[in-house]
Amino acid sequence: MKGLYVTNMYPVNCHKYYGIHVKEQIDSLTDTISGEVIFINAFENGKIEYLKSIFGIFRKLKSSHYDYIHIHYGISGLFLLLYRPDIKIFLTLHGGDILPEQKNYIQNFITKLIIKKADKVFVLNDAMKDIVRNYTHNYEILPCGVDSKFFDFIPEAKCEKKIFLFPGDPSREVKDFDLFEQVIRYLLDVYPNLEVAHIHDLSREHVRDLLNQASCLIMTSKSEGSPQIIKEALSCGLPVISTNVGDVRTVISGISNCFICETRSPEEIAKLVIRSQDQINRQLIRMQFLNKEEYHIQTIKRKLLENYAL
Repeated sequence: MKGLYVTNMYPVNCHKYYGIHVKEQIDSLTDTISGEVIFINAFENGKIEYLKSIFGIFRKLKSSHYDYIHIHYGISGLFLLLYRPDIKIFLTLHGGDILPEQKNYIQNFITKLIIKKADKVFVLNDAMKDIVRNYTHNYEILPCGVDSKFFDFIPEAKCEKKIFLFPGDPSREVKDFDLFEQVIRYLLDVYPNLEVAHIHDLSREHVRDLLNQASCLIMTSKSEGSPQIIKEALSCGLPVISTNVGDVRTVISGISNCFICETRSPEEIAKLVIRSQDQINRQLIRMQFLNKEEYHIQTIKRKLLENYAL
């Protein structure tokens, strides 16, 4: 079996960990089956890359045989609006391509057209499912998985000082760094010596080390798909406090010291962060997460291989 992966989310020179979760998923699959990647590098080269990709994908399909195409991110499948290859087409949506809260309205429109061309659509959460079901009957919730062997709890890495993590790029409006800063101002009254760290464009090793050193991960996003950093944090046994976005409620459900804030009140979020610091058992957090099983990268790999073989 041989697959062609088409994505606009993949590490680039100026942002080495952009789309790293997509790369890790593809790498896990191509350990078992043959696969090639076409990366639409609009991040560095601009939107013209989407138009250029149409011809590049066409040439690729003419020169090689593939059993399926798996597209990551809706607009990466733009070529389907001009020609639809006679092989199985899978599409994974990642949030910004379909969720109106992220305000990519033109992308949302194009993605809905592309959905109709796919044989199977993978989404990350219930909100995305509720949109996609209006355009296809063949969909499945299937987030990216976490490598729990790499993202492990390292007891000796724990830091005595309080470190609170912001899980994203502070410059991205959808991540709402302003709200995070408001939360920190409340927390300074309780933890005057706290430190703040940002998880953005760091090496995988650095991310893992920060997750082990930190006291809590605080997600203040306005919209998410299935944020990978939440799964990585839990795999390292780190408490998570989050606004009610994406699939975070489902992922952290039943896990000790982890809470969803039902409002966007910085005071309420801060109170939950303080509550999360009571009697932390990081090994327990990790085991409760791993016992869910469905978020391991090998579980996702197995489900994808089953879909490809149908």
